[in-house]
Amino acid sequence: MPVRQPSWILWSTLPAVLLVVAFGLWLRVNVSGPTTVDQAWLNFVGLEPDTTGYWLAVILAEVGGGTGAVICTGLLAAIFVLLRRFRAAGVLVTTMLVGIALSELLKAVVTRVRPSEQLYESLGYSYPSGHSMGAAALAMGLAFIASRAHMLRLAEVGAIAPLAIPPEDKTATLPGGAETLPTESETALTSPTSTDAVPTEITPPLEPVRLRFHWSIIVAFAWILLMMWSRTALQVHWLSDTIGGALIGISAAVLADELWTWITIRTRSPRLQR
Repeated sequence: MPVRQPSWILWSTLPAVLLVVAFGLWLRVNVSGPTTVDQAWLNFVGLEPDTTGYWLAVILAEVGGGTGAVICTGLLAAIFVLLRRFRAAGVLVTTMLVGIALSELLKAVVTRVRPSEQLYESLGYSYPSGHSMGAAALAMGLAFIASRAHMLRLAEVGAIAPLAIPPEDKTATLPGGAETLPTESETALTSPTSTDAVPTEITPPLEPVRLRFHWSIIVAFAWILLMMWSRTALQVHWLSDTIGGALIGISAAVLADELWTWITIRTRSPRLQR
């Protein structure tokens, strides 16, 4: 049974990516440093070294770095392969590859400088945030996998049913409850003695079930927001950097999930359902 995202989620990725690209191009042409909102946010969330909040932000920076995100993706993908959940492994790997490609391309084009007083050593250009992108890509990829598995479990126990078009009823009902008889042409088609007999009932292909809200989405967004806070609190990214990175990561997860759903439907492989 194929499970697809609601159409509005898929179509919202295009304006999200265009917004991130357009803002990046505006930064390159008009602004070399922070916007007013970026500077105000940095002043608000800035941390003092050797405090509890500082070390929490450092731990998040270490875990969510480029190497950490790639290692986590590889380990989770390997686990899914061992569990014969090939679709889940493909979604995670594809999500991270798409996210990294978009993020690094924008960094090379925008070339935005980082804040000058960093509390944690970071190299490279600032826009968009690679940590925020990686956190969003991995978290949302896992959330889509968990949501799909939940929908399939509901279908197995009969809590939901795939959408299907019912077979056409050839018997018309008259007022008062009387039923009309089939026409002569219909009788000829359904007669056992007819050489051109055709089936009287055709089962159409099942339509995909739409993903429903799952609690894993809340966990994913909480992780993304925590990583965005860490990057700005350590003063290694501007707020707009983290927003751009998060939008790219989420969009990459949506696109990768839809791509593997399309592959599943085209191949009709039961091994790719999960």
